[in-house]
Amino acid sequence: MAKETILVCDDEEKIREGLKTILEIEGFKVITASDGQEAIRKINTDKVDLVILDLKMPNMNGYEFLNIVSQTDPFLPIIILTAYGSVEEAVNLTKKGAFDYFIKPPDIDKLLVSIGKALDIRKSLLEKNKEKNLTPKDSLDAIIGESEEIKQIKDLIRRVAGTDATVLITGESGTGKELIANAIHALSPRRDGPFVKVNCGSIPETLLEAELFGHEKGAFTGAINRRKGRFELANGGTIFLDEIGEISPKLQVALLRVLQEKEFQRVGGEEDIKVDVRIIAATNKNLEEEVRKGNFREDLFYRINIITIHIPPLRQRKVDIPILANHFLKIYSETYNKQTKSISKELLDLLIEYPWPGNVRELQNFIESAVIMCSKDELTTECIPLHYKTKILSPKIINVLPQTKKQESIPSQKPIIVIEVGKTLEEIEKIVIEETLKLTNYNKSKTSRILGITRKTLLMKMEKYGILDRGDNSL
Repeated sequence: MAKETILVCDDEEKIREGLKTILEIEGFKVITASDGQEAIRKINTDKVDLVILDLKMPNMNGYEFLNIVSQTDPFLPIIILTAYGSVEEAVNLTKKGAFDYFIKPPDIDKLLVSIGKALDIRKSLLEKNKEKNLTPKDSLDAIIGESEEIKQIKDLIRRVAGTDATVLITGESGTGKELIANAIHALSPRRDGPFVKVNCGSIPETLLEAELFGHEKGAFTGAINRRKGRFELANGGTIFLDEIGEISPKLQVALLRVLQEKEFQRVGGEEDIKVDVRIIAATNKNLEEEVRKGNFREDLFYRINIITIHIPPLRQRKVDIPILANHFLKIYSETYNKQTKSISKELLDLLIEYPWPGNVRELQNFIESAVIMCSKDELTTECIPLHYKTKILSPKIINVLPQTKKQESIPSQKPIIVIEVGKTLEEIEKIVIEETLKLTNYNKSKTSRILGITRKTLLMKMEKYGILDRGDNSL
């Protein structure tokens, strides 16, 4: 049986070599790196099962490292080593995806226990992960929802998948743009080729060019070998460029050349390298607006905007919320060996009303946390994670105030909207519109007069926030 490989990344040689010796005695294969960039290169060229990372290193901080690694290997566990003064930062990194952290010098016995747990979880996740082996049916089934918007998106995927046209997927963060890209690839004639993902917004600009196009030996400090970039690795398949709106003007020129001529040069190289790659791009920005501002090349925009698939935010397709919530409930009940099989109507109603600014990703994280907190066979409001209680449970409306002597000067009594501190302006606006509509029995002319806006503006805002029209459309 092959040994698991651990990468130890620390700028102090004494710590690197000390951990290497201990871990090799424990039966692991160990490779080392003195900084984050070297570690990234080794992750890309070697099979690495776990990383032990020094929090403070030259060239790259822990957040940058996590972002890059999550694109290369989302299941790669990272254990942080930190000094006493950086504990809070290390804790924040565990919230961002690091597996664990230890204060230097680490307790070796506890470190070994943590390594064992991390490797077990990685193995389990890799076994359950079917992303790279999705059948065409699986890829569409992974897009959960019964709303008209989701049905239209699935239909569009079926129609564009068989072509080689460049596709631009738009939508807010967390709406599921990567799932759409996966489905297009899985349904395409390129399905047996590689599907390579790059998050252009999470990789520092200084590294992104080499990440996309590769580099020659000696191209820059630390480039000790020639390395293929993501475009070469995607040859014969599909490359998914997420957050394409974040790339620099210089890289926009290089990307335009790939789209037009199907060729590029490695960093530090002179040879033109031909590639056969389909490009799927995604963004949460309005690229037309970015073109007007001069932040995004117009010619590149037209090249990637041949087919556009827009994913509406979750708040505009509330019919999908119960379906998604129950889907995630099933997944995490199995993952954490829980007997939780259903969601109470009270909680489900609250989930439907909540605006989910983080969209499907936020709902997924909420259900996972709630399942962990739940000790019953049904998810109820008691299972709501603490940091969500004020968001989801806070009352929006207090009934008409009872008349008291102190209130006798109030000429007329109307419902009062109580809004907690901490809500966004959009969330507040949605609440005010919803409650004013209820007050007028969904008479939109009256509602718009009360709010001081035109009827057309009211209708636009209702559509924006996914507010259902329960009244007479003529009013």
